Amino acid sequence: MTEAGALLVSGLAVGYGRRMVARDLTLPPLAPGEVTALVGPNAAGKSTILKALAGLVPAEGSIRLGDVDLRALSRGKRAELVGFMPQTLPSSSDLTVLEGMMAALRAGAAPAGHGALEERAVAALDSLEVGPLALKTFAELSGGQRQIASLAQAVARRPRLLLLDEPTSALDLARQHQVMALARAYAREGRIVVAVLHDLALAASWADRMVVLSEGRLHAFGRPDEALTPGTLATVYGVEARVERCSRGRLQVIVDGLIGGAA
Repeated sequence: MTEAGALLVSGLAVGYGRRMVARDLTLPPLAPGEVTALVGPNAAGKSTILKALAGLVPAEGSIRLGDVDLRALSRGKRAELVGFMPQTLPSSSDLTVLEGMMAALRAGAAPAGHGALEERAVAALDSLEVGPLALKTFAELSGGQRQIASLAQAVARRPRLLLLDEPTSALDLARQHQVMALARAYAREGRIVVAVLHDLALAASWADRMVVLSEGRLHAFGRPDEALTPGTLATVYGVEARVERCSRGRLQVIVDGLIGGAA
């Protein structure tokens, strides 16, 4: 795979105090035009690693977007290149969704007028079919609505790298697939999307590549049918499982039991 414009991560070390979440983690190049799912069991380090890529937690190692050293950029310039969707947004804010998005857009390095910023924010909400949320406060939103608003905020600046931390966890089935369809369409415009996902079937349906993590280490990487194997599921998740394709060709993970005991 060519490294031109790719996300290149090498020697990544990140932790909290004396507890290391990842040490000397190197990933294969993550290419523009693709959605990469970051998967693994609880405490595998997925969300912390994603925050390190976003520059939100201290980290060591090299994080490059093509020829750009992301760790060397100011916060504002990095925000122009990298969009980050956290797991949750504050639920008690009196700001409207539109006001919150405008404030986030103003934090970027590139200056823009009020009208241009509002146009970007409204377009992002409309792309998710949630334009009516614009004038609601965050305190008025349900958990799923806050998640959609968070995604809209992340894509509003049209960053080259979009990082999504469990973007579907609070959504119903239709919204989950809508969000992943949007992520894929966004990637197909030549951008990079990296999403932390717990639902392996959802990840296998929408991701072009999968990074399987275990205790902060890279266990497997490749297309979903390459990364999700019975051996990987046994070693990483502790389950006896089959990986099969349904009649429409999509991968399904069928768990037959737990390693060392019946399910």
